[in-house]
Amino acid sequence: MSTMMVQMMYPQSLSPLDLDHYLSKGWFRSSSLLCRTSLICIEHDVYSVINIRLRLSDDFKFKKRLRKILSRNDNLFRVEYGFARIDEQREWLYQQNRHRFKGFVFDTLELYLYSDNVNPSLFDTREVAVYDGDKLIAVSYFDLGEEGMASINCLHDESYGKHSLGIYTMLKEIQYGLEAGKSYYYPGYVLRGERSFDYKLRLGDYDYYDWFGGWNPYPQIKDEVLVVEFLKNKLQELSDQLKKAGIEHFQYVYPMFSSGHMDFYWGNLFKSPIFLVCFEPITDKPVLAIEYDFPSQVFHLAVLEKNHKLKKMFFDVSYAGSKHEYQLNIDDLLEYKESLILEKDMNLLIEYLQDFKSLLPNN
Repeated sequence: MSTMMVQMMYPQSLSPLDLDHYLSKGWFRSSSLLCRTSLICIEHDVYSVINIRLRLSDDFKFKKRLRKILSRNDNLFRVEYGFARIDEQREWLYQQNRHRFKGFVFDTLELYLYSDNVNPSLFDTREVAVYDGDKLIAVSYFDLGEEGMASINCLHDESYGKHSLGIYTMLKEIQYGLEAGKSYYYPGYVLRGERSFDYKLRLGDYDYYDWFGGWNPYPQIKDEVLVVEFLKNKLQELSDQLKKAGIEHFQYVYPMFSSGHMDFYWGNLFKSPIFLVCFEPITDKPVLAIEYDFPSQVFHLAVLEKNHKLKKMFFDVSYAGSKHEYQLNIDDLLEYKESLILEKDMNLLIEYLQDFKSLLPNN
């Protein structure tokens, strides 16, 4: 099991071969960023990310059911390939589809693809546009490398739901890749324990990235213990011991955790997607929090506080998801105010907390 959690970067240059390299190492595109993460917050819970790719070879064939979707829709609709465009029709499709996006949601299609319109994009982004007569009913975007291609997203008219346009545009992307002689098709990732992205698995026999630099047949993933399972087990074990010790605590899911892994913002931002808060829940006051530092394999006890100013300046983005009843969710931006201890031994950590508790008022 790799200890890698999150990496993010704004590439200063990006050749087709560079994109191939990043894709082959588990990176994917998020707006103008390149990201690599072994976990993600969706619907106010945390899930392990499984990057997948299809090998495109001369003998690649779609399964019978997929060929039927292709044949039926090829007879009904007109398809055009071209460089990525943003216009009123495409923006309308983006707004119609925003409700089904997971996690952080950009306000406009332009922000979704490029973050801003000041700097030219480094990505060679193309599109598959599907028309019913003259009406644009779907558009999907994909980036081209030298040997690989990466699917970004499909936007479709929801009144055409029976036509499986999301799958259809992915099939047309793969056809494009086959005709262009590409070797790999990267449709992003699926999640363990959350099936929203499992439709991608219908497209063929995938390999998955193992976080050590290798790609293995997808069925082998069932034998791996992934990072989120490890983190949740560690925090659950600690929670059980805290209950026995009579230490009140609260578990939080923190969707903004990835901001702590960005090295282009100032501040010492909090980095963990799930953590415990001791003695009282989060308010605008500093709180005592415990995270499991996965790379170092230790518990980290620290004082956290909210950073309203930085969130307002740089992270004014909506978050899609429904709250789970069994845990709390914090959408504010948190930063470390003080690091107290790093401890491998759970018993020593609890002893420290008991001593701390004895100093609190009313104890």
